[in-house]
Amino acid sequence: MRKARVTHYGQWPTRPLSETLSEIMTVSIVILVLSFAAIQCTLPVGSGLDEFHRVVRALGDSILEEIGWVCGFYLTILLGFFVVSVTGQIRGTGDRAWQTSRTLGVFSTLIIACTFPAIVLSSVASVGEADKAAKMLVVIPAYTALILLSITLGNYAVNDPRVQLKLARTKLSKAQVNLEIFRSRSRFAAWKVFLLPPLALSFVLASLTMVFYHPVSFSAALGIYAFYAVIGGFCAVTNFHTVISWMMKTSVWDKLLALVLLLFYLAALAAIGVGLAYVSAPLVGITCSLTGLLPTFAIFLSRKKETSWTRDWNPRAAVANYIYRKSEVEKRWAELQIEHIECERAGT
Repeated sequence: MRKARVTHYGQWPTRPLSETLSEIMTVSIVILVLSFAAIQCTLPVGSGLDEFHRVVRALGDSILEEIGWVCGFYLTILLGFFVVSVTGQIRGTGDRAWQTSRTLGVFSTLIIACTFPAIVLSSVASVGEADKAAKMLVVIPAYTALILLSITLGNYAVNDPRVQLKLARTKLSKAQVNLEIFRSRSRFAAWKVFLLPPLALSFVLASLTMVFYHPVSFSAALGIYAFYAVIGGFCAVTNFHTVISWMMKTSVWDKLLALVLLLFYLAALAAIGVGLAYVSAPLVGITCSLTGLLPTFAIFLSRKKETSWTRDWNPRAAVANYIYRKSEVEKRWAELQIEHIECERAGT
Protein backbone atom coordinates (compact mmCIF):
# COMPACT_ATOMS: atom_id res chain seq x y z
CA MET A 1 0.00 0.00 0.00
CA ARG A 2 1.31 3.43 -0.93
CA LYS A 3 2.21 5.62 2.05
CA ALA A 4 0.18 8.75 2.64
CA ARG A 5 1.65 12.15 3.25
CA VAL A 6 1.10 12.89 6.96
CA THR A 7 -0.12 16.31 8.11
CA HIS A 8 -1.34 17.59 11.47
CA TYR A 9 -4.89 16.81 10.41
CA GLY A 10 -4.34 13.21 9.40
CA GLN A 11 -3.42 11.54 6.13
CA TRP A 12 -4.04 12.99 2.70
CA PRO A 13 -3.12 11.08 -0.47
CA THR A 14 -1.49 13.47 -2.94
CA ARG A 15 -0.80 12.66 -6.58
CA PRO A 16 1.78 9.82 -6.63
CA LEU A 17 5.31 11.07 -7.09
CA SER A 18 5.94 8.35 -9.70
CA GLU A 19 3.22 9.77 -11.98
CA THR A 20 4.60 13.30 -11.77
CA LEU A 21 8.18 12.19 -12.39
CA SER A 22 7.24 9.93 -15.32
CA GLU A 23 5.30 12.79 -16.89
CA ILE A 24 8.24 15.19 -16.59
CA MET A 25 10.80 12.63 -17.78
CA THR A 26 8.74 11.48 -20.75
CA VAL A 27 7.94 14.96 -22.07
CA SER A 28 11.55 16.08 -21.50
CA ILE A 29 13.02 13.13 -23.40
CA VAL A 30 10.58 13.53 -26.29
CA ILE A 31 11.45 17.23 -26.69
CA LEU A 32 15.18 16.42 -26.41
CA VAL A 33 14.95 13.78 -29.16
CA LEU A 34 13.01 16.13 -31.42
CA SER A 35 15.54 18.91 -30.74
CA PHE A 36 18.46 16.68 -31.72
CA ALA A 37 16.53 15.52 -34.79
CA ALA A 38 15.96 19.15 -35.80
CA ILE A 39 19.69 19.86 -35.38
CA GLN A 40 20.53 16.85 -37.55
CA CYS A 41 18.17 18.07 -40.27
CA THR A 42 20.03 21.39 -40.48
CA LEU A 43 23.37 19.72 -41.23
CA PRO A 44 24.62 19.16 -44.80
CA VAL A 45 24.07 15.75 -46.35
CA GLY A 46 26.84 13.33 -45.37
CA SER A 47 27.82 15.18 -42.18
CA GLY A 48 29.30 12.88 -39.58
CA LEU A 49 29.28 12.75 -35.80
CA ASP A 50 32.12 15.28 -35.53
CA GLU A 51 30.12 17.93 -37.38
CA PHE A 52 27.05 17.18 -35.26
CA HIS A 53 29.13 17.53 -32.08
CA ARG A 54 30.59 20.84 -33.29
CA VAL A 55 27.15 22.29 -33.94
CA VAL A 56 25.85 21.06 -30.57
CA ARG A 57 28.77 22.72 -28.75
CA ALA A 58 28.23 25.96 -30.67
CA LEU A 59 24.55 25.98 -29.72
CA GLY A 60 25.46 25.17 -26.13
CA ASP A 61 27.88 28.10 -26.01
CA SER A 62 25.14 30.49 -27.13
CA ILE A 63 22.56 29.05 -24.73
CA LEU A 64 24.97 29.13 -21.79
CA GLU A 65 25.13 32.92 -22.05
CA GLU A 66 21.37 33.21 -21.51
CA ILE A 67 20.35 30.15 -19.49
CA GLY A 68 20.96 31.76 -16.09
CA TRP A 69 18.36 34.52 -16.37
CA VAL A 70 15.97 32.15 -18.18
CA CYS A 71 15.98 29.76 -15.20
CA GLY A 72 15.41 32.71 -12.87
CA PHE A 73 12.50 33.91 -15.00
CA TYR A 74 10.90 30.45 -15.01
CA LEU A 75 11.45 30.13 -11.27
CA THR A 76 9.46 33.32 -10.73
CA ILE A 77 6.64 31.98 -12.90
CA LEU A 78 6.47 28.69 -10.97
CA LEU A 79 6.41 30.53 -7.66
CA GLY A 80 3.43 32.48 -9.01
CA PHE A 81 1.77 29.21 -10.02
CA PHE A 82 2.37 27.89 -6.51
CA VAL A 83 0.64 30.93 -4.95
CA VAL A 84 -2.34 30.53 -7.31
CA SER A 85 -2.61 26.81 -6.45
CA VAL A 86 -2.59 27.45 -2.69
CA THR A 87 -5.11 30.30 -3.01
CA GLY A 88 -7.37 28.10 -5.14
CA GLN A 89 -7.38 25.38 -2.49
CA ILE A 90 -8.30 27.88 0.23
CA ARG A 91 -11.02 29.78 -1.65
CA GLY A 92 -12.28 27.45 -4.37
CA THR A 93 -14.37 24.30 -4.31
CA GLY A 94 -12.54 21.00 -3.95
CA ASP A 95 -13.02 19.96 -7.59
CA ARG A 96 -12.16 23.38 -8.99
CA ALA A 97 -9.07 23.61 -6.78
CA TRP A 98 -7.87 20.22 -8.03
CA GLN A 99 -8.44 21.21 -11.66
CA THR A 100 -6.54 24.47 -11.15
CA SER A 101 -3.64 22.63 -9.54
CA ARG A 102 -3.46 20.09 -12.39
CA THR A 103 -3.67 22.75 -15.11
CA LEU A 104 -0.81 24.67 -13.54
CA GLY A 105 1.04 21.38 -13.12
CA VAL A 106 0.79 20.75 -16.87
CA PHE A 107 2.23 24.19 -17.64
CA SER A 108 5.05 23.65 -15.15
CA THR A 109 5.84 20.28 -16.78
CA LEU A 110 6.08 21.96 -20.19
CA ILE A 111 8.41 24.61 -18.74
CA ILE A 112 10.72 21.94 -17.32
CA ALA A 113 10.62 19.86 -20.51
CA CYS A 114 11.28 22.77 -22.87
CA THR A 115 14.26 23.86 -20.75
CA PHE A 116 15.78 20.36 -20.65
CA PRO A 117 17.38 20.45 -24.16
CA ALA A 118 18.98 23.80 -23.28
CA ILE A 119 20.47 22.27 -20.12
CA VAL A 120 21.81 19.28 -22.09
CA LEU A 121 23.35 21.47 -24.81
CA SER A 122 24.90 23.77 -22.19
CA SER A 123 26.34 20.74 -20.37
CA VAL A 124 27.92 19.46 -23.60
CA ALA A 125 29.44 22.88 -24.28
CA SER A 126 30.92 23.07 -20.77
CA VAL A 127 32.80 19.75 -20.98
CA GLY A 128 36.54 20.39 -20.84
CA GLU A 129 36.22 24.14 -20.27
CA ALA A 130 36.54 25.31 -16.67
CA ASP A 131 34.91 28.73 -17.08
CA LYS A 132 31.79 27.25 -18.68
CA ALA A 133 31.67 24.39 -16.17
CA ALA A 134 31.67 27.01 -13.40
CA LYS A 135 28.54 28.57 -14.93
CA MET A 136 26.86 25.16 -14.89
CA LEU A 137 27.45 25.00 -11.13
CA VAL A 138 24.98 27.87 -10.90
CA VAL A 139 22.58 26.71 -13.61
CA ILE A 140 22.10 23.12 -12.39
CA PRO A 141 20.90 24.09 -8.86
CA ALA A 142 18.49 26.61 -10.41
CA TYR A 143 17.13 23.94 -12.77
CA THR A 144 16.86 21.49 -9.86
CA ALA A 145 14.78 24.09 -8.01
CA LEU A 146 12.51 24.33 -11.06
CA ILE A 147 11.99 20.55 -11.04
CA LEU A 148 11.25 20.45 -7.30
CA LEU A 149 8.74 23.30 -7.59
CA SER A 150 7.07 21.58 -10.54
CA ILE A 151 6.74 18.33 -8.57
CA THR A 152 5.46 20.11 -5.47
CA LEU A 153 2.93 22.14 -7.44
CA GLY A 154 0.79 19.11 -8.26
CA ASN A 155 1.13 17.47 -4.84
CA TYR A 156 0.85 20.29 -2.30
CA ALA A 157 -2.17 20.36 0.03
CA VAL A 158 -2.88 23.30 2.35
CA ASN A 159 -2.55 22.22 5.98
CA ASP A 160 -5.87 23.65 7.16
CA PRO A 161 -8.77 21.50 8.48
CA ARG A 162 -11.45 23.21 6.36
CA VAL A 163 -9.40 22.91 3.19
CA GLN A 164 -8.40 19.32 3.99
CA LEU A 165 -12.03 18.37 4.64
CA LYS A 166 -13.17 19.94 1.37
CA LEU A 167 -10.48 18.14 -0.63
CA ALA A 168 -11.10 14.85 1.18
CA ARG A 169 -14.80 14.91 0.31
CA THR A 170 -13.96 15.61 -3.33
CA LYS A 171 -11.43 12.77 -3.34
CA LEU A 172 -13.96 10.38 -1.74
CA SER A 173 -16.58 11.23 -4.36
CA LYS A 174 -14.12 10.69 -7.22
CA ALA A 175 -12.94 7.38 -5.76
CA GLN A 176 -16.51 6.06 -5.42
CA VAL A 177 -17.26 6.94 -9.05
CA ASN A 178 -14.07 5.24 -10.27
CA LEU A 179 -14.85 2.06 -8.33
CA GLU A 180 -18.13 1.80 -10.23
CA ILE A 181 -16.72 2.68 -13.66
CA PHE A 182 -13.63 0.44 -13.66
CA ARG A 183 -15.03 -2.87 -12.41
CA SER A 184 -14.11 -4.62 -15.68
CA ARG A 185 -10.34 -4.71 -15.48
CA SER A 186 -7.19 -6.76 -15.99
CA ARG A 187 -5.87 -9.07 -13.28
CA PHE A 188 -2.28 -8.00 -13.98
CA ALA A 189 -0.40 -4.98 -12.71
CA ALA A 190 -0.17 -2.16 -15.24
CA TRP A 191 3.64 -2.20 -15.35
CA LYS A 192 3.61 -5.83 -16.56
CA VAL A 193 1.15 -5.16 -19.37
CA PHE A 194 2.87 -1.98 -20.55
CA LEU A 195 6.52 -2.92 -20.05
CA LEU A 196 6.93 -6.65 -20.74
CA PRO A 197 5.54 -6.76 -24.34
CA PRO A 198 7.73 -3.85 -25.59
CA LEU A 199 10.82 -5.33 -23.92
CA ALA A 200 10.13 -8.77 -25.41
CA LEU A 201 9.54 -7.21 -28.82
CA SER A 202 12.72 -5.13 -28.53
CA PHE A 203 14.73 -8.28 -27.76
CA VAL A 204 13.31 -10.13 -30.78
CA LEU A 205 13.82 -7.23 -33.19
CA ALA A 206 17.31 -6.49 -31.87
CA SER A 207 18.23 -10.15 -32.43
CA LEU A 208 16.80 -9.97 -35.95
CA THR A 209 18.81 -6.83 -36.63
CA MET A 210 22.08 -8.45 -35.59
CA VAL A 211 21.48 -11.30 -38.03
CA PHE A 212 21.94 -8.78 -40.87
CA TYR A 213 24.25 -6.27 -39.15
CA HIS A 214 26.93 -8.24 -37.36
CA PRO A 215 28.29 -6.28 -34.36
CA VAL A 216 32.04 -5.87 -34.27
CA SER A 217 32.31 -6.74 -30.57
CA PHE A 218 30.37 -8.06 -27.59
CA SER A 219 30.03 -4.55 -26.16
CA ALA A 220 28.55 -3.37 -29.46
CA ALA A 221 25.98 -6.18 -29.29
CA LEU A 222 25.06 -5.17 -25.74
CA GLY A 223 24.76 -1.59 -26.93
CA ILE A 224 22.28 -2.63 -29.62
CA TYR A 225 20.14 -4.55 -27.12
CA ALA A 226 20.30 -1.62 -24.69
CA PHE A 227 19.26 0.82 -27.42
CA TYR A 228 16.21 -1.25 -28.34
CA ALA A 229 15.36 -1.78 -24.65
CA VAL A 230 15.42 1.99 -24.05
CA ILE A 231 12.97 2.48 -26.92
CA GLY A 232 10.75 -0.25 -25.45
CA GLY A 233 10.82 1.34 -22.00
CA PHE A 234 10.14 4.78 -23.45
CA CYS A 235 7.21 3.27 -25.35
CA ALA A 236 5.79 1.78 -22.12
CA VAL A 237 5.95 5.09 -20.22
CA THR A 238 4.42 7.10 -23.07
CA ASN A 239 1.58 4.65 -23.66
CA PHE A 240 0.75 4.42 -19.96
CA HIS A 241 0.64 8.20 -19.61
CA THR A 242 -1.55 8.51 -22.72
CA VAL A 243 -4.08 5.88 -21.65
CA ILE A 244 -4.40 7.00 -18.03
CA SER A 245 -4.84 10.64 -19.06
CA TRP A 246 -7.72 9.75 -21.37
CA MET A 247 -9.42 7.20 -19.09
CA MET A 248 -9.45 9.28 -15.92
CA LYS A 249 -11.58 12.38 -15.49
CA THR A 250 -8.63 14.70 -15.86
CA SER A 251 -8.56 18.30 -17.01
CA VAL A 252 -8.66 19.29 -20.66
CA TRP A 253 -5.01 20.33 -20.38
CA ASP A 254 -4.09 16.83 -19.19
CA LYS A 255 -5.81 15.27 -22.19
CA LEU A 256 -4.25 17.74 -24.62
CA LEU A 257 -0.82 17.13 -23.10
CA ALA A 258 -1.30 13.38 -23.49
CA LEU A 259 -2.30 13.82 -27.15
CA VAL A 260 0.60 16.16 -27.89
CA LEU A 261 2.99 13.83 -26.09
CA LEU A 262 1.79 10.87 -28.16
CA LEU A 263 2.22 12.84 -31.39
CA PHE A 264 5.70 13.95 -30.33
CA TYR A 265 6.54 10.37 -29.46
CA LEU A 266 5.46 9.15 -32.90
CA ALA A 267 7.42 11.99 -34.48
CA ALA A 268 10.49 10.98 -32.45
CA LEU A 269 10.16 7.39 -33.67
CA ALA A 270 9.89 8.62 -37.25
CA ALA A 271 12.96 10.83 -36.73
CA ILE A 272 14.95 7.86 -35.40
CA GLY A 273 13.87 5.68 -38.32
CA VAL A 274 14.67 8.32 -40.94
CA GLY A 275 17.96 9.16 -39.25
CA LEU A 276 19.11 5.54 -39.25
CA ALA A 277 18.01 5.10 -42.86
CA TYR A 278 19.96 8.27 -43.65
CA VAL A 279 23.18 6.61 -42.42
CA SER A 280 22.59 3.51 -44.58
CA ALA A 281 20.93 1.37 -41.90
CA PRO A 282 17.31 1.14 -43.13
CA LEU A 283 16.60 -2.22 -41.46
CA VAL A 284 17.68 -0.82 -38.09
CA GLY A 285 15.44 2.19 -38.65
CA ILE A 286 12.45 0.00 -39.49
CA THR A 287 12.92 -2.37 -36.54
CA CYS A 288 13.46 0.52 -34.11
CA SER A 289 10.26 2.15 -35.29
CA LEU A 290 8.34 -1.13 -34.99
CA THR A 291 9.62 -1.56 -31.43
CA GLY A 292 7.77 1.59 -30.46
CA LEU A 293 4.84 1.51 -32.89
CA LEU A 294 3.43 -2.01 -32.42
CA PRO A 295 2.80 -1.69 -28.64
CA THR A 296 1.30 1.77 -29.26
CA PHE A 297 -1.28 0.30 -31.64
CA ALA A 298 -2.41 -1.99 -28.78
CA ILE A 299 -3.74 0.94 -26.73
CA PHE A 300 -6.43 1.49 -29.39
CA LEU A 301 -7.71 -2.11 -29.33
CA SER A 302 -11.45 -2.44 -28.71
CA ARG A 303 -12.68 -4.04 -25.47
CA LYS A 304 -16.15 -4.95 -26.78
CA LYS A 305 -15.39 -8.58 -27.67
CA GLU A 306 -12.62 -9.60 -25.32
CA THR A 307 -11.81 -12.89 -23.63
CA SER A 308 -10.32 -13.15 -20.16
CA TRP A 309 -6.84 -13.49 -21.73
CA THR A 310 -7.15 -10.47 -24.02
CA ARG A 311 -8.63 -8.44 -21.16
CA ASP A 312 -5.66 -9.26 -18.94
CA TRP A 313 -3.19 -8.04 -21.59
CA ASN A 314 -5.23 -5.10 -22.89
CA PRO A 315 -3.46 -1.83 -21.94
CA ARG A 316 -6.72 -0.05 -21.18
CA ALA A 317 -7.89 -2.91 -18.97
CA ALA A 318 -4.56 -2.76 -17.15
CA VAL A 319 -5.01 0.96 -16.55
CA ALA A 320 -8.56 0.24 -15.34
CA ASN A 321 -7.05 -2.15 -12.80
CA TYR A 322 -4.51 0.49 -11.78
CA ILE A 323 -7.21 3.15 -11.31
CA TYR A 324 -9.49 0.72 -9.44
CA ARG A 325 -6.80 -0.29 -6.94
CA LYS A 326 -5.68 3.31 -6.54
CA SER A 327 -9.31 4.38 -5.94
CA GLU A 328 -9.72 1.71 -3.25
CA VAL A 329 -6.79 3.16 -1.35
CA GLU A 330 -7.89 6.76 -1.91
CA LYS A 331 -11.43 5.98 -0.74
CA ARG A 332 -10.11 4.57 2.53
CA TRP A 333 -7.69 7.47 2.98
CA ALA A 334 -10.43 10.04 2.37
CA GLU A 335 -12.78 8.31 4.81
CA LEU A 336 -10.06 8.34 7.48
CA GLN A 337 -9.31 11.98 6.73
CA ILE A 338 -12.96 13.03 7.04
CA GLU A 339 -13.44 10.99 10.21
CA HIS A 340 -10.30 12.44 11.78
CA ILE A 341 -11.16 16.08 11.03
CA GLU A 342 -14.78 15.71 12.18
CA CYS A 343 -13.61 14.08 15.42
CA GLU A 344 -11.23 17.01 16.00
CA ARG A 345 -14.06 19.47 15.42
CA ALA A 346 -16.37 17.59 17.79
CA GLY A 347 -13.65 17.56 20.44
CA THR A 348 -13.20 21.33 20.26
